[in-house]
Amino acid sequence: MDVEQYRTELFNALDTIFEAVSKTTHLAKILDSEWYERIKHEISVASLIPRFTCDTALMFFELRHWLRGDPTFETGQELFFQGKIEEASDEQKMALWLYGPDPLRTLLPLMEERLAAFSALPFKKKEVEGKFKQLRDHRFSMTFYNYAFEVLVLGFFATQGLLIDIEIPVGNGESTVDATIKLDNRPIYVEVTYTSQRILQPLTQPVEVMAYSLEPMIDQVVRKTLAKVNNAKQLALVKGAPTILIVGRNFHGADDIATQEAVQRCFQASEFRNLSGFISSASWHFRKIEFFPSPNAAFSLNEKERQKIRDLKLDLVVIR
Repeated sequence: MDVEQYRTELFNALDTIFEAVSKTTHLAKILDSEWYERIKHEISVASLIPRFTCDTALMFFELRHWLRGDPTFETGQELFFQGKIEEASDEQKMALWLYGPDPLRTLLPLMEERLAAFSALPFKKKEVEGKFKQLRDHRFSMTFYNYAFEVLVLGFFATQGLLIDIEIPVGNGESTVDATIKLDNRPIYVEVTYTSQRILQPLTQPVEVMAYSLEPMIDQVVRKTLAKVNNAKQLALVKGAPTILIVGRNFHGADDIATQEAVQRCFQASEFRNLSGFISSASWHFRKIEFFPSPNAAFSLNEKERQKIRDLKLDLVVIR
């Protein structure tokens, strides 16, 4: 493809994304005109050989779709959203399987809904404003994912009417826990964290077979859990109440298999008895999750609380 034609396509994609974002209330304050001009500048000065790469344009890449505007794809996507995917052609089904639906129709409304619910919390207004400031301050950095994951998790619980507090002091004020939720008749302390470390390197060319060791991935999850549950860390300071750790995974880090093994190892160790449950998210979106109730917790989740988690409106898998 001609480089300048490619550049024009990137500009057009950015314009489409910014137009959609500008129609939102909360995300528009984060991905604002300053964000737009910064990404536009990055595109204008990039060599684009072999493709556009830019660490500061992460949300541009998250909201871009390679087939947006393609008539065949758009028709198949409409069938998908209408629940009529069986009427789609094999080509349309393959395109949806490979690239997924347009994030402007999935990720963007998900983010806006949760940001709105989090913004509307009737308590801790100063802390809420601080979370939004973190998102804006880090919108050009990979650390944006860390802050976005926390707000999207808390925003989700807010949409379900389950979030009752945030930034709760524990251990005589020695530390704070991200949130408390109520699934039955008692508060459950929740800590949220994101595994930003990339263990697998992005592929530069297609390969037929790839082998990798699970141990670094298992260790990634175990270390994240240790950082929140052991040695007088956040959840270790919670007394007399159940706790849940929620871990978001990046695409180049621990996978489902490694996470399951890591969580089972943690549950078998006595130093993790303060952990009542573990929720793993397949990405920073907090859309596809796995739930692991602890069999050995000092304060176990009761059946009603477990069922409430199973009933969450997410693509949920329960690991018993």
